[in-house]
Amino acid sequence: MHKAQSRLLCPGEKLGPEKEKEDERERDEEQGGAGGGDVDSVDDAIMGYVQSYIRFRQESPNVFIPTDGIEKLVYNPTWNYAGTVDRICYVNQLNAIIDLKSGSPSRWHGLQLSGYSLALGGGFRRYGLYLKKDGRKATLIEYDDLSEDDVFLGITNFNHWNNKK
Repeated sequence: MHKAQSRLLCPGEKLGPEKEKEDERERDEEQGGAGGGDVDSVDDAIMGYVQSYIRFRQESPNVFIPTDGIEKLVYNPTWNYAGTVDRICYVNQLNAIIDLKSGSPSRWHGLQLSGYSLALGGGFRRYGLYLKKDGRKATLIEYDDLSEDDVFLGITNFNHWNNKK
C-alpha cells in the first residue's frame, strides 16, 4: 500500500492498476469508518489503517464530513487538470479538504492539496490525514503555505508545455 503515488491527473492520462488498488483501499476505509460498512470484510493487510481512520473519526468532533464530500472528482478548466479529493468537509466549521495518506508527511502533499483547493475555487483549509499502520489514531496536519498555489500552477503550466507535441 503506497498512497504517495496519488497525484492530480491531466485529462486523458490513464490511472492504471495502482490507482485502482488505492481507490479500493480508500473505499474499504470509508465503509469501515462511516458506520455503514462491514469491518470484518476488510483485508488484514489494511485493517490497521482502517482502525486508524475510525479512531480519528470517533475522536475528532471538530471534523464534519458530509456523505457527499467523499471521493469527489474535481476539474479546473482554466488550467486543465483534474483530481479526486478524498474528503471535502468542515474542520472547526471552516471549509476544508482532507487527503488520506498512508506514508509520512511530505512537502509535495501541500502542492497536491493546493491543486484540489484551486479546482474547487479556492478558500479551503488543506489537510493531510496520516493513517497509522498499527491502528493508532491518524494525525491531521494542516498545509497552510499559500505560496503553494503559485508553485502548483507553475508546475501545471510546465507540465502542459512539456507535453506539447
